[in-house]
Amino acid sequence: MRRRTSALLATLCLALTPALAACGGESAQEIAPADALVFIEQNAEAVVLDVRTPQEFAAGHLPDAVNVSLADDFEEQIADLDQDATYVVYCTTGVRSAEASSIMVEQGFTAVVDAGGIEQLQDAGADVVTD
Repeated sequence: MRRRTSALLATLCLALTPALAACGGESAQEIAPADALVFIEQNAEAVVLDVRTPQEFAAGHLPDAVNVSLADDFEEQIADLDQDATYVVYCTTGVRSAEASSIMVEQGFTAVVDAGGIEQLQDAGADVVTD
């Protein structure tokens, strides 16, 4: 059963990749936490973006995540990021990740995945690390 689920999730991720590339910046792709974890695993080039505060990030984050806090200067912080890269965005519960994803799409980012909150990602089996 687990192999079947893993195969289904891998297929879903492969199916999502062209859709993300073709979305043309219209909206961020929201996916379930378990699907987000598979997407990250299957897309090594994707940038995992944690939009929580630096203090929240220091308390625990996904491996290899980059911290860009959703603050008043968020647009300035993301200005130097590659707009054509694939980003997987998360926060604590999903509220800030949705807002950050929307801002990124408005700013011209072409492949943004809203993975929701780290709490749900942990429930789905995500590893959390500290620096």
